[in-house]
Amino acid sequence: MRKDRIWKNVLEKFFISFTEFFLPELHKNIDFSKPIKFLDNELSKITQKSEGKNRASDKLVEVSLNDGTNRWVLVHIEVQDARKTDFAFRMFQYYYRIFDKFNKKIVAISIYTDDNGKFKPSEYNDTFFGTEINYKFNIYKVLDQKNNIVKLKESTNPFSLVILASLYFLESKKDENKRYNFKIELVKLLFKKGYTNQEIKELFDFIDILVKFKSEQLEIKYLEEVDKMAKTKEKPLIGSYNKMLIDRGSKNRDIEIILNGKKEGLSNEMLSKLTKLSIEEVENILKKKK
Repeated sequence: MRKDRIWKNVLEKFFISFTEFFLPELHKNIDFSKPIKFLDNELSKITQKSEGKNRASDKLVEVSLNDGTNRWVLVHIEVQDARKTDFAFRMFQYYYRIFDKFNKKIVAISIYTDDNGKFKPSEYNDTFFGTEINYKFNIYKVLDQKNNIVKLKESTNPFSLVILASLYFLESKKDENKRYNFKIELVKLLFKKGYTNQEIKELFDFIDILVKFKSEQLEIKYLEEVDKMAKTKEKPLIGSYNKMLIDRGSKNRDIEIILNGKKEGLSNEMLSKLTKLSIEEVENILKKKK
């Protein structure tokens, strides 16, 4: 799933910002002068044994603390329509398997980006004749951030934009025009926050893939607006694929103008002026549509 992959990408590219945003107390205790290690292979070995598939957004990360010890951070991003009754147990399962195999202390967090407001399990409990287990983990629910939109807009942490995009995606599922306005707002914020070109590129890709339009016309309109918005240094954001969509949209509009204009009795010369195509190109379009 593409949503999994884009979350994986921003987690890796902005991991320092990730801990600052979601795990501030841990962030204060990490020695960022030491390497950050992404343990995808180790996590894969663990999750292959569980019933759930290892999604690309699940991350296991090794960090060094200021006291010289190494600790592991388990990050789970729930991007599905989450109604899994065994979810908390699976988080516990990840924990005890990682601890048993590697004997490492683990900070775990689950980020819920789904549209089920009631789904946000944060602990797993089990009891059997005096033997009890209580496993708690950190959680972050995107839907709960509706009252924090102003704060998210003001923050310069890249994940404020990631969460805002995720929230806008949920709020515009049934309204393409609303989604268009949200997406334009997100890009304007992106250009205002003082990020580097590479950071802009990574976040632009996240927004572009997550907040997708069903309508090709809206997609083209959006890309044209972004092209006007972007400064010279940001122009490379519009890649070859996006340029192709814009060009294709322009051609489609030219064809529509020519065909409708011909029905209204306009001359080929007038159609040429309206579309800025040569008379020969206008004639070729009319021939193909006969």
